[in-house]
Amino acid sequence: MPDRQSAEIAHDGTPELSQKQGYILYLCHLLSAWNARSYEFAAILFTAAAYPGGFRATSFVGITISLAAILFASAVGKWIDHAPSRLRTLLATIIINRSTIIVSCFGWFLIVGGPSTKIHGRSSPLDQDSSFELRGAPKHIVFAFGLGLGIIETLSRKANVISMERDWVPVLAPETGAIHFTLTQVNATMARIDMICKVLAPIVVSGFLSIVPSIRYGVVGIALANILSLWLEFWTAQWLWSQCHTLREPKLPVIAEYDCNGDPISHAYPSQRGNTFLALWIESVQAWWHGYIPSLRLFFSTEVWISTIAMCMTHASVLSVSGSVIVFLLNSGYSMKVVTVAEAASAIFEVGSTFVAPFAVRKLSPIASPASHKLLRVSSKDDASDSSVEEEDVESDVDPDDSLNHHKAGPDINKGITRLGLCGILSMALTLTPTVPLFAYLIHHLTYPIPPSTDSPSLTAHPFISLSIVLLLSASRLGRGLLQLSTQQLAQARVPAHQCSSFAGTEVAFVSVFGLSHNIGTAIWSAPAQFGWLAAGSAVAVGMAAAAFGWWVRMERKGGRARL
Repeated sequence: MPDRQSAEIAHDGTPELSQKQGYILYLCHLLSAWNARSYEFAAILFTAAAYPGGFRATSFVGITISLAAILFASAVGKWIDHAPSRLRTLLATIIINRSTIIVSCFGWFLIVGGPSTKIHGRSSPLDQDSSFELRGAPKHIVFAFGLGLGIIETLSRKANVISMERDWVPVLAPETGAIHFTLTQVNATMARIDMICKVLAPIVVSGFLSIVPSIRYGVVGIALANILSLWLEFWTAQWLWSQCHTLREPKLPVIAEYDCNGDPISHAYPSQRGNTFLALWIESVQAWWHGYIPSLRLFFSTEVWISTIAMCMTHASVLSVSGSVIVFLLNSGYSMKVVTVAEAASAIFEVGSTFVAPFAVRKLSPIASPASHKLLRVSSKDDASDSSVEEEDVESDVDPDDSLNHHKAGPDINKGITRLGLCGILSMALTLTPTVPLFAYLIHHLTYPIPPSTDSPSLTAHPFISLSIVLLLSASRLGRGLLQLSTQQLAQARVPAHQCSSFAGTEVAFVSVFGLSHNIGTAIWSAPAQFGWLAAGSAVAVGMAAAAFGWWVRMERKGGRARL
């Protein structure tokens, strides 16, 4: 992989990522984000349509996807790191993702209901139309097939994000400088695009479903949108690759791994002729497992693993206007309009974090000392260099004429990003904790099951509690957005470039581990009246994440490094 200097400056001395190139990058990300967010929201409604009345079907979907990410996300990241062509990798993720969504829509079409099935206002959101195409065992088989496709869709979507954010962006965008497309600004803008899609996609999807005769039209609409956007995504990726020479340069070979005695580690498992299928399968599993362990070793050898784990722990929380909370609100008598407004308000706060982050980093960054940037140069150093290089050698790579490395001229971005993450996780904990007694009060005063209604009787009966819950859940997304931007840039800057995607894959696996606990909880306490237990457990998880991140910040201030 080219070092960061070649990414910052082109051959003619101008910034490598021009304005046009930057906008094409954003367009490519916009198309991927829109399709992902549209299908993500629509799949919740389709699942509730096929299996109305509780969290269980949604939980099974979440558990299946989480287990798949735990098992295979690190392998996806390693595949991206090892792939010789960035373009082919990104295009492969796009075509696989779009194909699985299109095939999945065919299955949803068969099980979501009859031609007159409409969404009204609850999670059992449908008039119980008996004209399903499939019922009983065939319906369950199609749903199970859809779960398998959901695994492929999720892994390909995460691979697309990892490829773009951890493989393309760090090469194109410099960490610091006076140009417009710095790493912090590009990260924030791409997150902003994702969050705007998160605001608009639920509104567009639910609005479309409210005017069409059947939910099946929504299934067809999602499929058509993915078909039509495919060629434009291909064009944007190919154009950007052809215009940026740093993307076309071959990656550096992966550094060999050695054991404690200095001997090279081999992950090859020769297969002998005549082996049975079972023996070959066991051999392949062993190869996969022996590749998984180095990924974990890599993750825990970095300086930022504790801060990343803290971010991952927040995904154990169900306290977010998505998934389980949407199902809870619908089953508690809130209309689809109220849920859509809550989803939009939540995403607006998270979009706000992308505007706040670049400004906050500048304000939270103290004046830099001459050595302040050495930690931010890890990922841009030559990956083939010896890992035992002394600290003086690292500093000698820094251009002495670069004003950002002069103690009177530049901000200490490292400290600014770290403080941003701490502010994010603390604000998240402070906004989510009060929701626990509010949910308990609301559940205590509601009588389940609530009859279907379009006028949100729960909102009418408990306006203050309802609005407080929505406001606090939405406001917590500001802190979550700041935390995610912080941990993302810390990993981009302080994990070696040839390992960034592998690290990101393992990060996704840990996100899924904590997400799995969230989904298991919703499967156990699947009734809406039991949601208070989920809320309490979520508040505890966020509190533990805040404590872990705070401890890591304290170690950073003392100059310590947490490695396993």
